[in-house]
Amino acid sequence: MKLFENFKLPDVEALKNTVEAIKDNLTPAEKAKESSKDKSKEAVKEEVPAGCIKCPSCGNILEKKALGRLKICPKCAKLFRLNSKDRVKTIADENSFVEFDINMEAKDPLNFPDYKTKIKSVQEKPGLKDAILTGKCTIGGYETVLAVMDSTFLMGSMGSVVGEKLTRAFEYATENRLPIIVFTCSGGARMQEGIVSLMQMAKISAACAKHSIVKGLHTGDSSVQNSLFQKTICYY
Repeated sequence: MKLFENFKLPDVEALKNTVEAIKDNLTPAEKAKESSKDKSKEAVKEEVPAGCIKCPSCGNILEKKALGRLKICPKCAKLFRLNSKDRVKTIADENSFVEFDINMEAKDPLNFPDYKTKIKSVQEKPGLKDAILTGKCTIGGYETVLAVMDSTFLMGSMGSVVGEKLTRAFEYATENRLPIIVFTCSGGARMQEGIVSLMQMAKISAACAKHSIVKGLHTGDSSVQNSLFQKTICYY
């Protein structure tokens, strides 16, 4: 394209050399000032003791357990992010949650570079095999199916495992005449699985429609069945 024919990428090495040259030309007083800035940053990081957290809103330092199960700062009411396991604890009766499909893991249908390595690395942090947690529980004594997406796992993106687990959760609810609650926080279809991830939407929509046909308890408009990526989708 003519628009970009004269465009040249910057020389990264030249930029690095320029930055180093500027640093070398600093006066002793300026170097001391920069050094003090670095030390102050380290001090700020060190001032939060182990087992504590600093509220990004009010700056209050408190024990993590002080946030409670809803993860709310007691000083300014800042809402902290909930992972899928924390979310289950907020809604399910204590010790009532039984997880479905615990060992289901993603494949690599496109042989996408480093995808398997990335999956293994992110599995360690939230303690999940993929970006959704499904199972059954009781809520106020009533048996219910739960599906909770987790944004800490590749931004809650939907691949084959998310699609299959969510579909199975709907099918279980349909077969057993149970209500289902779905918490979504998805970053969209997972690019590393290409068309396979996009195909999951049709499968989930079909399972959702079957649940509606048998008059399964849920709430939401018809657009919910056409897209998984609403801000919040909750089926009761």
